[in-house]
Amino acid sequence: MKSVDDEDSGNHVEFTAIDSTLAGDVNITFWLSPQVINNKTQRKVIVNVFHYAYGDRKLVSTITGNLTTIPQVVVLPCTIFDQPGDYRFEYHVSDSRINGILNQTLSLKWSKIRIVAPLNHTALTKFGSIWIHHNRKCLPRKYRDKVFLYYKKGKERVNITSKVVRKLQNGRQKKDKELRTRMSFSCELFDTQGLYYFEYVSMLKNGPVVLSRSKNIHVKWSMHSLVSTFQSILPCKDEFAVNFTAPECRRSTDNVELYQQNSGKFIIEKPVLPGHNSVSFSCTLFDGYVKGYCFKYVTKAPFTKKKTVQATLCLPTVRPGESLMWL
Repeated sequence: MKSVDDEDSGNHVEFTAIDSTLAGDVNITFWLSPQVINNKTQRKVIVNVFHYAYGDRKLVSTITGNLTTIPQVVVLPCTIFDQPGDYRFEYHVSDSRINGILNQTLSLKWSKIRIVAPLNHTALTKFGSIWIHHNRKCLPRKYRDKVFLYYKKGKERVNITSKVVRKLQNGRQKKDKELRTRMSFSCELFDTQGLYYFEYVSMLKNGPVVLSRSKNIHVKWSMHSLVSTFQSILPCKDEFAVNFTAPECRRSTDNVELYQQNSGKFIIEKPVLPGHNSVSFSCTLFDGYVKGYCFKYVTKAPFTKKKTVQATLCLPTVRPGESLMWL
């Protein structure tokens, strides 16, 4: 094959370089002899792009351009350059013996990704968004990048959810700064006290690659409470109501449990229904000879299966000053 720089033939080829993946288009400029351009047949230049990584050579794209002017620029789209490693270019002109390999190699590293997330949060309250800062000019093909949310459980981690990165940028961009895109996550994902974090992962065929990790997010319990408008259980007519307060993003698995106060014997549980602020217990559940009863607001984390008592309300069975033979 002929060299890229063939001064005797008047042919010269060069390309504009980028330094990281998905950082922009690569333009290959061809200075070819006028005889090539003025040929009666419309000639084309075909560029093959090869990627070298992990000891392999792979053809990743073939781009064709019409030869109509001097110089002629062929644009290699940004999405071609979605993995780190070395890229090399070979070309040939249709209906001619003109071909070559560019002497220079395009060496790319991973693009810069940085996740900015809140450092503190209250469980089951509105989380808001995270920002992904980057220096990319395009997204990889087939939307292969994902953001994962993890919960740290001891020395292990639990995958809570993941979302595909589908936008290069959104929201208000800061001038002369990295591009950034915003991703929102629903409040019920942060339903347990502890440490959480995000990871930005590129899902490659030969295995996922973590490109960025956020700082730990410290999540604390939200406020729950149980209250009653009565000072005692009895007298009770039909049902005994207990009012509660809980975060706006409470789960359908929350319950209020009823126990005997002295023995700790479990009696029954009632679900906390959306749109309600109280639960009711049948009066037949309460016996006058039991000294008192306790109501407990209980949450259950879906991924750890751990039950947590968020609030407790204990009431005597009868009003203060009255007496019964306690069992």
